[in-house]
Amino acid sequence: MVNNIGSYISECDSIGKILEKQIDIKRTSSELTELEKVLLRLFERLYGNYAGALELYTKNLYVQVGTLTRSIFEDYLNIFYIQHAPQENREKLAERYLDYAGLIEPYNHYKSVEKLATELGDLSLLSKVYSTVKIKELEDNKEEFIRKYNGNIRSWSGLNFSELSLKAGERDKYFRYYNRLSCVTHGAPLGNFTKKEISITIFLSLTSFVALADLIGENELAIKANKVKDNLLAETDVVL
Repeated sequence: MVNNIGSYISECDSIGKILEKQIDIKRTSSELTELEKVLLRLFERLYGNYAGALELYTKNLYVQVGTLTRSIFEDYLNIFYIQHAPQENREKLAERYLDYAGLIEPYNHYKSVEKLATELGDLSLLSKVYSTVKIKELEDNKEEFIRKYNGNIRSWSGLNFSELSLKAGERDKYFRYYNRLSCVTHGAPLGNFTKKEISITIFLSLTSFVALADLIGENELAIKANKVKDNLLAETDVVL
């Protein structure tokens, strides 16, 4: 474990707060691009999970830190996927992200409720949550998305996480972290996350901050965050 892990936590927290201020400035703009809207969403979730992980760390709840680190890793892959896309394609990706959130995620929730009602042997339960009119609206929204994006609704990107990691240039990180963090998140018997592995949480958060700062044009902040990340890599005995 890094001897001065507290200083890395402090530096990561400082960078996150600076990035939050810059994000807040952009949030007040009435002319946000689709890409900026998506980056705002990703940052809010990422920073919230990071802050929650640090709070749990101070309470020695390391397995719970691991659960939030899994969520951080998913945001990490999404951010890197966007960053690695050709600049001219990023707005299209952002548009698909927002359409998926607005059209498909509500549909998927409806289908999950339908599946649950079926498993319980009482489809009439579905009507307690969704009216016939609402179901038709959700089905129409799904069809609209399918027509626009050639039928793939399995994720906002159209990719599973292994495919996403390849497109994001993060194959090795996916191989190293995904199953490990999934075991922690889903309560597998061997799922565990130790105190020293907070380095993974900080590394993924810092690296995501670097990418986000780069994407919103905060180059100096990206350079600063990257330097802290490199120092952490040099000092930790955890494989990052």
